[in-house]
Amino acid sequence: MATFTDDFNRANSTSLGADWTEIGGTAAVIYGNALACENGWGNVGASCNKVASTDHYAVAQIYTPNINFQVMVRGAQADAMLSGAGSGKTCYHVELSTIGGTGSGAATMYRAVDGAWTSLGTANDTGYVSGDTFRLEAEGTAIRFLRAGSQRIAVTDTQITSGTWTGVKFQGQSSNSAAVDNFTTADITSGTNAPAEASAATA
Repeated sequence: MATFTDDFNRANSTSLGADWTEIGGTAAVIYGNALACENGWGNVGASCNKVASTDHYAVAQIYTPNINFQVMVRGAQADAMLSGAGSGKTCYHVELSTIGGTGSGAATMYRAVDGAWTSLGTANDTGYVSGDTFRLEAEGTAIRFLRAGSQRIAVTDTQITSGTWTGVKFQGQSSNSAAVDNFTTADITSGTNAPAEASAATA
């Protein structure tokens, strides 16, 4: 079972390192977090191709919950979660869109096929805090989103059956970017990969 983890605990750098493919712009490591390093509001992300199976998950912690943020699984290519039409921009991803400074907002799950996005479900929440974990899973036709271990969106979808790119996208700029920590992506072995704190609650 393939697993890749990055805690970003290394020297500040304008590159995330060789394990990552940066997309849409430049990402950086700053004080142990990953974030966008751009002068303007950007469509900046980072992806990796580290899992062996199309059944896998990606999870990360976010430390600026007032800024939009995305997690991707089953990506056909590195830039699959970037907005805009394009061959190969196929994946599942979940986007956190918060109301600036309020800790409230919505997480929406999307299916992207060649850049055409379709909403699969939305969870409206309050109380987003720094350190919340955001986990997206693809297991067969089951696609699930969990916030802080609690299942918030669960759908059945048959449209995307391949792809092993996973990653995150930071919405923002160098002075106000989503800061991400403790990223993990791994293959799912049925019944063994559920987070210990997961509940059965769904949106």
